[in-house]
Amino acid sequence: MKMEGLFITQMLKEMRKSTEQISPEGSIFKDKIGTDMLDLADTMVADSMASQRAFGIADMVVRQLTLPASVSANPAMPFPLNPRERS
Repeated sequence: MKMEGLFITQMLKEMRKSTEQISPEGSIFKDKIGTDMLDLADTMVADSMASQRAFGIADMVVRQLTLPASVSANPAMPFPLNPRERS
């Protein structure tokens, strides 16, 4: 879950940075006051989303690390996204 939280935190930071860059001068999005609090809020939101497995990043990594030997031997062979569908 921590990895997923870090990924979501980084995504939120990049979104905030992009918003700041495209905002016109004098916009509230260019104001540096409160940046530390916004970073803290982003981290808290990301941790909450990760605990709910909102993005499923951790599940996808685990699924890729636990591929059956037949799929590992033939990378071109498609595999089901749902681990319960594997035989």
